[in-house]
Amino acid sequence: PGCWSERKRAQRQPSRSHSTMSLSVRPQRRVLVTKINRSQSFAGVNSTADRPFRNLSPFTPTVSRKTGSRVSRMFSMSHKSPPPKVPQPNRLDEVYEALKKGLTAYLEVHQLELEKLSTQIRESKRNSRLGFLYDLDKQVKSIERFLRRLEFHASKIDELYEAYCIQRRLRDGAHNMVKAYSTGSPGSREARESLAEASKGYKEYTENMCLLENELESQLGEFHVRMKGLAGFARLCAGDQYEIFMKYGRQRWKLRGRIEVNSKQVWDSEEMVFLPLVTEFLSIKVTELKSLANHVVVGNVSCETKDLFAALPQVVAVDINDLGTLKLSLEVTWNPFDKDDQPSAASTVNKASTVNKRFSTYNQSPPDTPSLREQAFYNMLRRQEELENGTAWSISSESSDDSSSPQLSGSARHSQAPAQGGTRIPVALAQASAEERPVPAPPLPAAIPEVPRGKVVDSGLEEAIGLLGSALEDYRGQFPELQPLERELKRLEEMLLKQGVFLSRASSISLTVEHALESFSFLNTSDMEDSEGSEEDRAPSTGETGADDTGMCSGSEASTDPMSTGNEFLDKALVLHLNNCNRLLLKLGTFGPLRCREMYALDRLLREAQVLEIVCQLTEERAGAAGSAAEVVQFSTRKEGVLPLWDHCVEVPNIYTCPVERFLQVLSTQYAAPISERHPGLADVVCVKLVEDVLDRRLPRRPGSTQGEQVTIFQYWSHFESLSALVLDTYMMELTEEALLAQNLNSDDQDVVLRALKRIPEARLKKEGLKALSLLLVEGNSKVVSAVSAQLRSLAENPRFRQRALVCYLEQLEDEEMQTRVAGCAALGCLKAKESIEQLVYLCQTDKEPVREAAKQSLMLCGEDGKSAHRRLEETLDSLPRIFAPASMASTAF
Repeated sequence: PGCWSERKRAQRQPSRSHSTMSLSVRPQRRVLVTKINRSQSFAGVNSTADRPFRNLSPFTPTVSRKTGSRVSRMFSMSHKSPPPKVPQPNRLDEVYEALKKGLTAYLEVHQLELEKLSTQIRESKRNSRLGFLYDLDKQVKSIERFLRRLEFHASKIDELYEAYCIQRRLRDGAHNMVKAYSTGSPGSREARESLAEASKGYKEYTENMCLLENELESQLGEFHVRMKGLAGFARLCAGDQYEIFMKYGRQRWKLRGRIEVNSKQVWDSEEMVFLPLVTEFLSIKVTELKSLANHVVVGNVSCETKDLFAALPQVVAVDINDLGTLKLSLEVTWNPFDKDDQPSAASTVNKASTVNKRFSTYNQSPPDTPSLREQAFYNMLRRQEELENGTAWSISSESSDDSSSPQLSGSARHSQAPAQGGTRIPVALAQASAEERPVPAPPLPAAIPEVPRGKVVDSGLEEAIGLLGSALEDYRGQFPELQPLERELKRLEEMLLKQGVFLSRASSISLTVEHALESFSFLNTSDMEDSEGSEEDRAPSTGETGADDTGMCSGSEASTDPMSTGNEFLDKALVLHLNNCNRLLLKLGTFGPLRCREMYALDRLLREAQVLEIVCQLTEERAGAAGSAAEVVQFSTRKEGVLPLWDHCVEVPNIYTCPVERFLQVLSTQYAAPISERHPGLADVVCVKLVEDVLDRRLPRRPGSTQGEQVTIFQYWSHFESLSALVLDTYMMELTEEALLAQNLNSDDQDVVLRALKRIPEARLKKEGLKALSLLLVEGNSKVVSAVSAQLRSLAENPRFRQRALVCYLEQLEDEEMQTRVAGCAALGCLKAKESIEQLVYLCQTDKEPVREAAKQSLMLCGEDGKSAHRRLEETLDSLPRIFAPASMASTAF
């Protein structure tokens, strides 16, 4: 879901006002060539001769309505859609807030109109005719009736939303109960019955939420959409024909039009009524009709609709392409009622006054391209299917007025509703909540000893596990590579809950169940205070409940320790890894052929799964209080000097984490002298390079900016486990040689660069060196460029080097720096990499001008396949000028 940005509050006066808004757009896949489908709408089956066409000018949005215009409805029998299977409470909150603002604006507009008419009556009473006063009085009464009806409608929506909130909280409480008994898993019959009752209640509350959500959706009114034409800015030519297809849930509107010589537009349909939906977005696809075999999709965007709940008509201009050279102009009028029976009072408001708004598609969708083929050089298992729905959402750089104001949490927001509205909870709900309380399991005998432990510090472990679990659920079934991580996370969570490391079994179960029962505490607050009977009348029931609960958890007997592995330092390291998993998950779900980041992220997530496996073993074996690195991790092959270096960096009892500054200090103490002796000035560069490789991210270059940064023993182990180096001293010298080569290739002295090019050892040319070579291809003079090209082609004769270079340069195509992407294109062209044709074509369609030109030149160097792809690309771009935004490289499918 996107949000409006740069939105101004509508004027209270019902006169013409102007505001600018931009719309977050859900990108969709684009199809450049599609087959022709016969329109299924009423207009699509008519012949050209008897279609009622409408003349429109592309730059005259106030064309008068045609008398014979038709308003199409979606469902003649019933407009209600079936209830959803899964409720969407967060989305409903957004729609409810927007709806309340729209209804408030409607009330304000008509209140102002009422005041205006009343003033006019008072001023005209002496000198006006009785007939004139009578007409004014009729208008006043009509507006008053409309206001009463509007207020009743708003109160009905408030009641539905309040009932929805109650059901949501009951559902959350039932969910907590199910989770409590599932994780505690006591084997008593009472506990199993309680679990079954809680599951039944959860299902019932879910169904109630879906029904209420559907009922609230039926109270959203109608969107009357009127076609005003396409605005082309020299994009439209006489004779062009366009087809516009709008999809809003199950509702469809397809219309066709053509541009005439006099710059007028004729369309076969004029108006449509859309019924607002809670969870759907308005999808708009504009296709240029050229010939029977060549339909070009000019734009395909998906727009947010919740801010169309406005009192005055809105003229919206949807940017169909990224440059805004083609816009779709629509006039949207919201009727708060779902029938065309609005009182005549509405007509007294100046309907001609509109709010001109602009929909800005800041993130367009990429073309529909197949997945990346990288058989020889990725050495990773790849999934074979494209995702239909993306998971990473683009975030607008500007927030709306709504998003800038703090939002109440769900519990806080809903807990205030009963106090304000005074609506009582139905008796059936109160009884259901009481029935859902499971019978507590009896406490275990006191003779069972608890594991001795010190005071455990809350490290946020429980929250981190929950966040990662929720994130993994969003990707379930999409990436098979995530299954080991999901499996190990579940194992870790179950182990921490079931084993007596941070709680005894009895207190663990009782604390979890008690925490779940707190979800129902809102039933005993303000609403219960309004029920009949005094405090004394309610005391026995409260006492009985308390007596039942004492067997489950009472006062000081219950443990309140946070979730822990039993070692606070291991907890902190584990939280760092869990948060790192969340960061890596954000790199998944990208659309298009540029998949290097996604594949590297999957590789790192597989390593994180290994880390969780080690943590589970340490927790299970009570080995948290280890005294050396060798007691925590072991390499598959012997790595001389690696683990002793870590032992020098840490101090017992914390052997799991080490501050980055401390790690750099120990590295410098041990290796600065030998490195500086051979290559002065490189010691700091090499040490920082090693830390960045271990952390898998670049460190800030400002002094003191690494304060607070931590490196874990598992990150350190994972990095060296993936290397072939067996001796740490040798590895540090290899890093030094790589750093020296990159430094020489980046030198401003041409002689230094040429000398470095003449003696490049293939083994030393790693990622940084390859990147430096590619930059020389675009920044060096002709002599340097010739030397680099010759060197690359010579080294590429080795299949292993070519494979490594392709990986590096394909990764550069996803770099944030434009110059790095240009250099990657140039290097792939130099290598005549036919394997990269798909990626280069994609850049030609999506990136900025310098990158597009570099990609086109590289295509011409990739043999006949590349030239053929270039010709097809030119033919497409001639008829489809620049419809994709540069930022869409990382956008996701709709």
